[in-house]
Amino acid sequence: PTVTNMAYKSTYTLAATTVTTNFATAYSIPAASNATSIVAGSTAIIEGTILPSANGTVVVRFASEVASSAITCKAGSTLEWW
Repeated sequence: PTVTNMAYKSTYTLAATTVTTNFATAYSIPAASNATSIVAGSTAIIEGTILPSANGTVVVRFASEVASSAITCKAGSTLEWW
């Protein structure tokens, strides 16, 4: 939905021992993940606030490092909403 205010942080794995962090105030940022994201077992953490100005559905998205490649949310993944 359109928003009055949005601010969030996304953190995801680059390798077994490193992460990258992004701060954003709009949907779909970053547009692409780092080309060095690990192939299996990547973890993304998205934290922030959304103050919607209209009804709608919020969708969690994550950019692939490979163009037009799907991202799959694995069994056991969680979403905490409050």
